[in-house]
Amino acid sequence: MTTSLSIHLLTNPLEENAVCLDTDVETRPYAKMVLEEISRITGTREVPPPCRQILRTRAEPDDAWNFQLLSGGKVLWHSRLSFRERPVNSR
Repeated sequence: MTTSLSIHLLTNPLEENAVCLDTDVETRPYAKMVLEEISRITGTREVPPPCRQILRTRAEPDDAWNFQLLSGGKVLWHSRLSFRERPVNSR
């Protein structure tokens, strides 16, 4: 998440270079860690709501997390992390 979001922000800087978090309980600590890491690279900082840019994170019931960067309700960046193991081909 950190690498992908950092690359996006370096190539598509935010107007205000600030985001507020919109997270669920499960993903909140990880969203904060991602934001701390990208702030070192991009200078993007967390601000309290309301704000124009939002980093939204959610745990999904199918063992995946969704991370989205929104601005004015529009998705600027999205990444999905799946924790479900894929079956190994038995050859």
